[in-house]
Amino acid sequence: MSSAAKDDILVDISDGHNHDEPNSPLIDQNKIPNDDTNDCPESSGVVNSHLDSSVLKGTSSGTPTRDQIEILTESQMELGKELEACEASSLLPPRHSEERRTRSLMQVLGGVEDSWEGGEGSVQIDTLGDVTPKHRHRSRSQGGVINQIKQDIKKQMTSVESLKKSDSVLSFSTDEVGNSSSASANVSESDSDYEYGDNSTNMSSSITDTMQKLKIMRSDSLISESDSDLEYVQSDDWKNKRKHVFVLSESGKPIYSRYGNEEKLVTVYGVMQALVSFIAHGGQRDVLKMIVAGDRRFVFLIKEHLTLVAVTSGEESVRHLHIQLNYVYNQILCVLTLTSLNKIFKDRVNFDLRRMLSGTEKFIDNLLNVIDRDPSYILGAVRCLPLQSSVRDTFTQTIVQCCSKVKDLVFAVVVSHNQLVSSVRMKKFILHSLDLHLLLNMVQSSDSFKTAESWLPVCLPKFDSSGFLYAYISYLDEPCNTCLLLLTVDSEHFPILSDCKTRIVERLNRYSCLQSIAESVSSHGYSTQQVGMPELWHFVYKSKSSGHMTSPEPTAPYVTDVQRHRLQDLYMSIHGRMHCAHRPLRILYQTYAYESILGWITQGFELYAVFSPLSDKKTAISTVYKLLRWIKREESRLFILNQSTF
Repeated sequence: MSSAAKDDILVDISDGHNHDEPNSPLIDQNKIPNDDTNDCPESSGVVNSHLDSSVLKGTSSGTPTRDQIEILTESQMELGKELEACEASSLLPPRHSEERRTRSLMQVLGGVEDSWEGGEGSVQIDTLGDVTPKHRHRSRSQGGVINQIKQDIKKQMTSVESLKKSDSVLSFSTDEVGNSSSASANVSESDSDYEYGDNSTNMSSSITDTMQKLKIMRSDSLISESDSDLEYVQSDDWKNKRKHVFVLSESGKPIYSRYGNEEKLVTVYGVMQALVSFIAHGGQRDVLKMIVAGDRRFVFLIKEHLTLVAVTSGEESVRHLHIQLNYVYNQILCVLTLTSLNKIFKDRVNFDLRRMLSGTEKFIDNLLNVIDRDPSYILGAVRCLPLQSSVRDTFTQTIVQCCSKVKDLVFAVVVSHNQLVSSVRMKKFILHSLDLHLLLNMVQSSDSFKTAESWLPVCLPKFDSSGFLYAYISYLDEPCNTCLLLLTVDSEHFPILSDCKTRIVERLNRYSCLQSIAESVSSHGYSTQQVGMPELWHFVYKSKSSGHMTSPEPTAPYVTDVQRHRLQDLYMSIHGRMHCAHRPLRILYQTYAYESILGWITQGFELYAVFSPLSDKKTAISTVYKLLRWIKREESRLFILNQSTF
């Protein structure tokens, strides 16, 4: 074939279609580049690349062997892996655009800008080695290692694919990059036109050199990122946090961190997963529960597909940290359901769960903040808003009258500032305190519920961890003191429940119930002075029959955040000692540097009372008896004594 004829040939090596035919679906004959295009080889058409095996069949010394093909294919795959690794290391942008990715790779490797222009009639080479017929015209600059890589990959793919499909030899003659602005492909009509063996060695060598460059760049990038991450982890601002909470998958993928960016804590997650795996695969099926390192404790909660870790320098016991981690785990289930979680990790073990939990991190953040200052979560009880029994009964009766005819309505709950006002349930179903805590946390964590009526799926893990209920959420008054939650199994009940809310508001306004809620909220509950026992500094009381708890608003000497944290730690400490699995206690009196505390557990209640450190045991016991009599008188105001049903 003459050299003049070579310039008139463009070869599509993606398939065996005849592109000379007018009806060819791969190219429009009217869009072939004109002769006046500077960078395009002069051409009036496209020559069919489907080779006749009877013409090209033979065993020339230039024919590639199977071993050579395997070597080139493996080299190509290795190059692809290195390029993907560079993408993962932020050396290259994601492959949203082939043009942008090609240009970026050139800049990384020091090559010359390679621009893609409009027009038809050329072959586009993917930087990972794929050959894609785009029927565009390409103008190429002089030099650049990327140009050579693309030429090499073009030769590999052409030789491999042609040999597999037609047992023929398809060879390319490429002009030197420094002497030509474009590369032309030539179909060999003779066995001896092209010696393949030497060129295959050159191609493998070129790819190997490029892979080494990519490895060096990726190594430098990883070292730089590793140094930055190490500085972040060792910073005082991050290390001095009182309590850290981490969530990771069983493969070590980061899911949640209470403080800091998960991307900068990858090494921390890797170490934690390594510790868990080392213990779990020790042959005894052991489970890692706790590690003590200096003044810090690392507590692990191992669930199916997830590992939760709490690191603290505070006074919380292992039991309390397990309770907190269990709340975090159930908060994740509240968003996803256990069935969805199992399905996700069954299909893809390395799945990044952060994509599914995006936007819900604030629920976990707020949950952990509330647990640190509210003992109701540790006691497993719900705090009730102090309210006159007549007002509470009006709320309950209004809900029953307005919602009793709604089919498939399971729960109706009224809350105010993270406290329970009233609740009504369907017969044979019980709303667990943990599920109610998750609902309270959801309402408190998001201000969007204050602007409009909301309708969203929510999973209550203790009620049914395998599916969703549909929650109608709406505030009943302008100051947003009172919030109504209606939970149903029917996803089409939003209009019906919205009408119910309108009728509920009308009736509550008629009896001034919403105004009573506002007054109770503004008074901040009650104080120990109202109890009438000056020697009593603070107390927490849980009614076991109702699952509700009450406590006064902290006053002196618990005014600052540090003092209130000390009080919370005190409750956790005494609670942990009394509920010790090895030696549970019914009554305990303990004197500390700043206060004394009495704990008392019976079949009907659980009480923790705090006194001055100068108080003796006799005074504490007599004061507790007076406190129990006061609670008995006020129990209709402090607790919900009767659970109403639809």
